[in-house]
Amino acid sequence: MEEAPVILDNERDKRTWQWLQSTVAVEQLEQAIVSIAGKRKPYVSNLCKILNLEPPEEVRLGMSKKDYALMHLEKAKAILKGNGKL
Repeated sequence: MEEAPVILDNERDKRTWQWLQSTVAVEQLEQAIVSIAGKRKPYVSNLCKILNLEPPEEVRLGMSKKDYALMHLEKAKAILKGNGKL
């Protein structure tokens, strides 16, 4: 696997980088990475800021879309039963 052109300090950074690669055109990513140089370190969070993007919560939490949906269904069930917070 090719080394990423950004700093990936932890699993969340790796998930966010993978999400960016699947969401943003290669040319846009390359342009954003170049624009970081000299200003900030190439952390994936800085790349998101430049692109004005925020990874979805399931990416930040490291959950599959199915698990994320199930978590929200459980929260909704608890609210409907009167046991949960809004």
